[in-house]
Amino acid sequence: MNVAMETTARIKRPATKEHNRLESWREITNAWKMIMKGAEKNISSLGMCTTDFKILRILHDEGPTPMARLSDATILTQPAITSFVDKLESQDLVRRTRDQKDRRVIRIDITAKGETVFRQGLRVHTKFVDGLLSGISEAELMKLSVIMNKLSKEISEK
Repeated sequence: MNVAMETTARIKRPATKEHNRLESWREITNAWKMIMKGAEKNISSLGMCTTDFKILRILHDEGPTPMARLSDATILTQPAITSFVDKLESQDLVRRTRDQKDRRVIRIDITAKGETVFRQGLRVHTKFVDGLLSGISEAELMKLSVIMNKLSKEISEK
């Protein structure tokens, strides 16, 4: 049996519950990688990466935010967040301020320029997401949301 026939024979083996779960996992992770690659390319048209955009979104939504909160929300270490904030601050998109109640806490706030860049990014990102999801029905999106929330809950409990 040649290599091509052996490979075909391996692929055509009967599907088991375990195999289906592994296949589903591969599909989820491959889709996520492709989505993030597309989102990164899309948002880079504004001269930023998806993490920059996510930080601006958090600051836009929540107002002045401690560095530790940004670290938790982005799932990045505090040193990594510090690096991103340094870059955003050098571009006048965010500013650091000391918390009035606890001077040890440094809060990050979005600037007027940061708000403008965020709104531009939001328009670009919304267009990208709308295009990406245009072939998926509302019912399918609801099912997908339920499934993704289950996965998120499952992983956060481990």
